[in-house]
Amino acid sequence: GEAIDLGCGTGNDTLYLLQQGWTVRTMDNEECAKDYLMRKVPSSWRKRVSFEACSFEKFVFSKALLVNASFCLEYC
Repeated sequence: GEAIDLGCGTGNDTLYLLQQGWTVRTMDNEECAKDYLMRKVPSSWRKRVSFEACSFEKFVFSKALLVNASFCLEYC
């Protein structure tokens, strides 16, 4: 299924979701988070992950089975 990882940061939660077979749409307010994330994601999994640099206010939610917001809610 598809998951959304809000405030993905360095990508630890995203990587776990990918390991479990999810397709993951990620977002973070910091563009540099994409670099941290993609360094961890094996090339064979990269087709199952996407990244958007934006704020929570500008993020457009899509249909997903799971939404992860582990460490970002306190910043909303």
